[in-house]
Amino acid sequence: MRECKPLYSGAPTLSSVMYLPDRDRAAAAEFIVDNNFGVDQAKELIRAYDIRKTRDSQAKGFGSTPGECLAFKIWRDVQAGRRARGVGLIPSQYPLKPP
Repeated sequence: MRECKPLYSGAPTLSSVMYLPDRDRAAAAEFIVDNNFGVDQAKELIRAYDIRKTRDSQAKGFGSTPGECLAFKIWRDVQAGRRARGVGLIPSQYPLKPP
């Protein structure tokens, strides 16, 4: 018989939410559960909140919802990767347009 593995891992996944301010915890926990995040993904979301908060001036156009915090972190990581490889940044007057 094949064993079924649950998608949601429960308390270990949500334990990192305690590091967020009270006002952000419920939205982050709901986002984690709705998207079946694992422990590592949940920790990445918490880091995204911290990065979004500390880099507020860079985050113009990004909101403060869990998804937008994560999107900002990913965008920032891509920009850092481009700088590391020597590829120029996209000038702000030429914003990326969705396909």
